[in-house]
Amino acid sequence: MSELVKNVKGPSEWYCENGKNCWYNEYSTLVSVFPDNIQLACDVGECANEQDFLDVGPIEQKFSSYTEVMIISAIFVACVLLYGVTKYTALKQRKIFGTRIQLTEDNNDDLSSYSSTAEVTLTFSEVSYTVNGKHILSNLSGYVEPGQMLAVMGPSGAGKSSLLDILARKHKRGVASGNILLNGVSPSVRQFRRLTGFVDQDDSLMGTLTVRETLTYAAMMRLPRQMPLQAKLKRVEEVIQELGISKIADSQIGMPGKRGISGGEKRRVSIGKELVTSPSLLFLDEPTSGLDAYNAGVVMECLHRLAHEGKRTIVVTIHQPRSNIYQMFDSLMLLSTGQMVLLFHLYLFSNCASNNCSVDLTMKRPDDLTSMHPDAPYNSSHINSSSRDQEELDLLSESNHTHYLFDSFVSSELYKTVEKRIGRSLNFIMNGYFCLQELSSICSLFWQVDVDLSGVQNRLGVLFFMCALLGFAATSSLDIFSNERILFMRERENGYYSPSAYFLAKIMFDIVPLRVIPPLVMGSICYYMIGLNPSLVIFAKFLLVLVLFNLAAAGLCMCFAIGIKSLSMANLIANLTILFSMLFGGFLLNKDHIPPVLSWLQHLSFFNYGYEALIVNELKDITLRDKSIADIQIPGPIILARFGFNGQAFWSDVTRLMIFVCFTLSCSFIFLKYLVKEKR
Repeated sequence: MSELVKNVKGPSEWYCENGKNCWYNEYSTLVSVFPDNIQLACDVGECANEQDFLDVGPIEQKFSSYTEVMIISAIFVACVLLYGVTKYTALKQRKIFGTRIQLTEDNNDDLSSYSSTAEVTLTFSEVSYTVNGKHILSNLSGYVEPGQMLAVMGPSGAGKSSLLDILARKHKRGVASGNILLNGVSPSVRQFRRLTGFVDQDDSLMGTLTVRETLTYAAMMRLPRQMPLQAKLKRVEEVIQELGISKIADSQIGMPGKRGISGGEKRRVSIGKELVTSPSLLFLDEPTSGLDAYNAGVVMECLHRLAHEGKRTIVVTIHQPRSNIYQMFDSLMLLSTGQMVLLFHLYLFSNCASNNCSVDLTMKRPDDLTSMHPDAPYNSSHINSSSRDQEELDLLSESNHTHYLFDSFVSSELYKTVEKRIGRSLNFIMNGYFCLQELSSICSLFWQVDVDLSGVQNRLGVLFFMCALLGFAATSSLDIFSNERILFMRERENGYYSPSAYFLAKIMFDIVPLRVIPPLVMGSICYYMIGLNPSLVIFAKFLLVLVLFNLAAAGLCMCFAIGIKSLSMANLIANLTILFSMLFGGFLLNKDHIPPVLSWLQHLSFFNYGYEALIVNELKDITLRDKSIADIQIPGPIILARFGFNGQAFWSDVTRLMIFVCFTLSCSFIFLKYLVKEKR
């Protein structure tokens, strides 16, 4: 020990009051080894020259005018640049999405090859479906020709939607079997997607986009990338005219609490999202569900026109249509308890009274229906017909090959659409920045804290409060994906984008504007108000920790939002996890007093790393002076040791925060890729 004391290097301090009440403070090596002051018994002493004595009094906690101007100027310039980039991008995208193409005969010839529709005959045989040993569908067979609309009818629970899902090759929870052919051949998954479109019973649309923007977004995402932009915009205008929605093309879809277009118009927009690819075969699940008689008639008239004029093959499920809708069908398949009662063309019932026919067919018993027409014309030869060969199917999907992920994301419009949506969700954006203003007001309670023991308490408290605020504010990301879960599953299933492209877009337009910029603004405002260490290096490290801490909290909440279907359950688990993390942060519970059997839990807490890094960054290099009893100077490392913090752990804590962020984001992507799938 004597050798250690003799070789101590660094500043030391003597303080005396009128030659009495002297005390001694040491730094450097002894502080790192012994956090508490060492009581020395001196038998002899000598005077030291003034130039040999290095005075290390407390750091003055005051910002220079130059520093203040630099910080305020940097914040202002950053805000102006952010506004400029956002405004420029918004104007650029508005020009693309808002472009209207005048349809004339001149450009119809040039671009007609991109919107041509091949005729497809759908045939299926021996289709069965079983869930947990229970037969839902049993040996169903049938066919639909181009230019016809087949209606699958039956009471609730008859298996209409299950049959439609199997014909559309949707992922099912049970076991499906049977043969499904297009023009007599079995296409690949990519070919089948290119030739077909599927419209769900419920509309999943982005309420902040207009009708034209929604259709343009679908065209940008689903049409081949080598297709000219002019051709894509032309296709959008064709769909708008086909569906008769020109008058509402520039109206926003609307969302709960914000009125938009009607239910029937939303249904036609959902159909339009599938029509932009000019599908030859279109599946629709209950297209009139939830609509009044007028809107239901308008939607079905639109489908009837698409089938007969566009030579498309259309299959719809419907429960009990009105007589005027019933007359628009070309063929009808009646199901009962998973079995086909009959399949027929409606011209056989031309002698049926139009106002009673549909009601009679759906309300009669299966035995009666079978006896009505025992020889209903089911032509099995259609199953073996082959009017189109495999080369044609290959040709139709030739231009839709998948390139590398980065190429796909750069050329897609997904990130631009997400940007437009966030830009129009001003309330959501402003909520985060309103919290910053509220926090700034609260931080006025800590205005220019003193460099004494009470100042230590204020520093510990305000830094913990900032971490808690950022942690709980990150739970707002739970609601973001919950609202988009169904939309993501359907668009992913329909081939709009890959999970990686969607995840990257969310990172760019959710993580950056809502998880990086707010803590930078908050830290820049509060740092001066509180009067923390004025060193620019310390200030930069402070902002770094805040951003990483906020990213860690957001990544954790994103894991829960993606992995847990129930929003209320995800919210509960996220809040409990954050509270657990706060407990082991070092402020509520001293780390040195955690039982050894439970001490490993602190390594799971991102509060532990973030809060310790902030405290070490603030207190390590300052000296506190308390004058309540006597003029006592307390080095910052002593305070850190008393609270169980490691004064040398700043960069290791920053590294652990980075690892935590990468880990949570990786888990979020894995959950998104493998758990969030459409299963019917």
